[in-house]
Amino acid sequence: MNKISRSDYKVLHQFLESAEPLSEDLFEEIRDYISKKTYKKGEAILRAGDIEVNSNIVVKGVVLQYVFDEDIPITINITPKGLSFNSLKSYIDGSPSVEIHEAITDVEILTIKKNDLEMLAKKYHEFSYIMYKVYEKI
Repeated sequence: MNKISRSDYKVLHQFLESAEPLSEDLFEEIRDYISKKTYKKGEAILRAGDIEVNSNIVVKGVVLQYVFDEDIPITINITPKGLSFNSLKSYIDGSPSVEIHEAITDVEILTIKKNDLEMLAKKYHEFSYIMYKVYEKI
């Protein structure tokens, strides 16, 4: 497993705080559910047909999100450091993704599982409100 650095947590904290201020106690709780993944340039983060179960924040590099339309790749999003991404339809519906997510540079992401986000939202009203504000911004 990749070690999460102090600067990685700072990126996460800034992302969440950009939506709504959060208490240090809640941030400490959230940290327990975060993991870090690394990908080399050109490596797939999510393939078409995979079911999205994570919410991700880029802490280093850039992620390309695209779909194929009649065998032509169409970019739908480019996500740099400090921003979040996932295949939202797949994430919400639990359906196979039509999106492909690829590292276009060497990439490091912080990720949290959907089950953990849901548990935190049920347990902490403050977290539920922050996630509402995050998705409102998106």
